[in-house]
Amino acid sequence: MTHPPLRIGVAGLGRAFTLMLPTFMRDSRVRLVAAAEPLAQARAQFGRDFGAPTHETVEAMCADPAVQLVYVATPH
Repeated sequence: MTHPPLRIGVAGLGRAFTLMLPTFMRDSRVRLVAAAEPLAQARAQFGRDFGAPTHETVEAMCADPAVQLVYVATPH
């Protein structure tokens, strides 16, 4: 039985996200559907690359009904 991909929102588009991106791209079980990032340039790039909405805050991204789960890629 095939399930639709998990719709993932990414919190933070820096190094941690960059390191995980190849894994996300190879896995047909996931789809990146949104991102939260304070830097406008990074948001714009994500939007171009994935055709997905971006948000300035994690709270706004979490309110996006397309997001099923959040991958937290922010500094600890």
